[in-house]
Order: sequence, then C-alpha cells, then structure tokens
Amino acid sequence: MKPIRVMTYNIRHALGMDREINLDRTCEVIAHEHPDVVFLNAVDRFLRRSGHVDQPTYLAEQLNMNFVFGRIRNSNGGEYGLAILGREPLQSRLHDLTNSDSSYGKRICMEAWFGNNHDQYNLLCTHMGIVKEETVQNTNTIRKIAETKEGKTILAGDFNGLPYRGFSRLLSQFNDIYAEGHSTFSNPEPTKRIDFIFASKDLQARPIIPSSPYVSVASDHRPSLADVYV
Repeated sequence: MKPIRVMTYNIRHALGMDREINLDRTCEVIAHEHPDVVFLNAVDRFLRRSGHVDQPTYLAEQLNMNFVFGRIRNSNGGEYGLAILGREPLQSRLHDLTNSDSSYGKRICMEAWFGNNHDQYNLLCTHMGIVKEETVQNTNTIRKIAETKEGKTILAGDFNGLPYRGFSRLLSQFNDIYAEGHSTFSNPEPTKRIDFIFASKDLQARPIIPSSPYVSVASDHRPSLADVYV
C-alpha cells in the first residue's frame, strides 16, 4: 500500500521569526514536503492580528486539500484553534480535554478520519499546555480516546514539553516517530523536540527532516514529518 506523508506543524498563526505575518510562506513550507495529511496548531480564523484571514480555508485552497477545524476559543470576532488538512475528504469531531474546574484554559483533541470501514485512517490532533498537572490529565484522556479506535491511528501535535513518564502510557499504544537530531523549537536554532507524530502499532513509519528554505523563519516551530504505511 502506498504510504501517506504526515506533517505536524505549529504555524503560530503564520507569524514568522521576522515578526511578519506571511501565510504564503507557511504554505510554501507545507507544499515543499508534499504531505497527504497535515496537523496544524495555532491557527486563526478572521482574527485581526492575522489580517482577518480564514487561515485554514486559505491554506486548503492553496494546497488543493480538504480541511477540518477545531475551535479552542473565540477571540475578537474570530476563532483560534487546530486544523487538519487532507488530500481525502475528512470527517471530524471534537473532544474537550478540560475539566470544568480547570484554571488552565481550554484544551481539545480533534478527531478526524478518512477512508472506508475496510481502509480507514483515524487522526487525532492536539495542542498540550505547559502545566504538568494539566498535561497528565490531557494525556490520560487522549489515551482513552485512542483506545476506542480500531486499526490505523495517527496522533500528532504540539505537546509543549519534553517526554516525561506520562508519555509512556501513550507509547504502549503508539510508536514515537522521531528523526534523529531533528528539534522543532524554537527557531532559528531549535534545541527541543515538542512537536510529535505518534503512529499506532499496526503502522510502520519513516521519519523525514523537512527541507524547505523557509523552515527556520516561517514560525517559531519547525514541522515534524514522516511517511506512514501498513
């Protein structure tokens, strides 16, 4: 079976290291790698800070892809959240990871899927916080969501920290797809890997280091990239 190329990328609403909003530059970083599925973090829709642009719609149109969007919060007449782009039509649902008494702000996991019952890929996209207690709670919730999925599942996003013991439970279900020496945060000379791609145990994967000439300037993050196959 042909592999699918998967990218996860915190685009920081297209705010580059030069402090310019440039969504075309973000688009070039993605297009350069020819991905089939893109997990996006820090995406704006109609927000003033990013020129009132519907960013996921613009990226999907420029890349000739479909998309689903998961709203984390409303802000100044617009929305901020996650998106998944895909070559195939996508269906989706949102999972709220936040307890009602949480003081850390809302966190979500967006679930999407494509294909048919005999050949379906399940996609889970998230953006973790930086507080350990919150992250442990969110990781446990995602693990329970993943347990309900049958077959090919990919979990990706910005996990906002280095691996710690809470990840070991995820790794009992997933393989961590890691390109040796590839750090993702923060540009221009990243020293940490906080953007992860996890693949279920029934999948194989080959990590790839992104090579766009704009990868060090388009965002404060660099994307992670892998070819995933059965």
